Amino acid sequence: MAAAHANGQDWQGLIEHITESEFRNNGRFDAQTGPELAKRFLPLTGAMRGFWEGVTNDSREFLSPEQVANLQKWSDRNRALIDGAEEQMHRWAAGDVDKDGRPFRSAQPPQEDTQTPEQKAAERRQMLLEWARHRAERDLEQMPPEGWGSFIERSAAFFGFSDEQKTHARAIRDKYQNQVKAIMTPQWRTRVLSNRLKQNLIDTSGERESLEPWRYRLGTEYRELTEPVNKLADALRTEVVALATPEQRTAAVATVGQAAAKHGATAEELRTIEAVMKP
Repeated sequence: MAAAHANGQDWQGLIEHITESEFRNNGRFDAQTGPELAKRFLPLTGAMRGFWEGVTNDSREFLSPEQVANLQKWSDRNRALIDGAEEQMHRWAAGDVDKDGRPFRSAQPPQEDTQTPEQKAAERRQMLLEWARHRAERDLEQMPPEGWGSFIERSAAFFGFSDEQKTHARAIRDKYQNQVKAIMTPQWRTRVLSNRLKQNLIDTSGERESLEPWRYRLGTEYRELTEPVNKLADALRTEVVALATPEQRTAAVATVGQAAAKHGATAEELRTIEAVMKP
């Protein structure tokens, strides 16, 4: 971010110059236009290297040792790309433009493929496992009561709640949060996480059809685990909406109806909106 702010106009000039070339010459440069690109690119190489160094350093505290190692490899490769591009642009600055006129393509460092097929397969399995685990953890984090606070605030703004109504709404939230905590025990969370992890692994296995019976059982188990939480979430929403007075609901329906009508909503759809607003 610091690099972008410090060199904002230079970055903009470089991007616009390359974009114009794409339209004008299909992205190709020659002995006349190549040096101008080099002139714009070379002053930014230090900022590019600083960006990747900053990304790597800033991310270390949030990543596992294995993830840090992978990030370092990625960062090293990008710095190698910058080194190659810088070397190419120095040649272009002197008028020695590549025959195909394409910038940065010859800067690609050679890929060393030293892994055996077994190592590649193991690396892919590990990558998929990490992805499946990350997604399962994210799904768990996004379950109720996540988002209840923002729902309360949006409802208060939408209906125009008084201070007293806001206090009641927050009390409702607190009541249901306590009930949710009683359900979402460490054992419950472990079961949900395990369920989602298995589900995600099936979805990436390439054998989804043959594993469909297991997938169905996992889906059934997940619904059984989360149904009590979802019922509490529905009850919370119902009670909060019920705090609105008839006048507040009428005004809210009118506001939504006007916006919906502008976008072509039918009379039946408008009646559905009104029904949803009823306590």
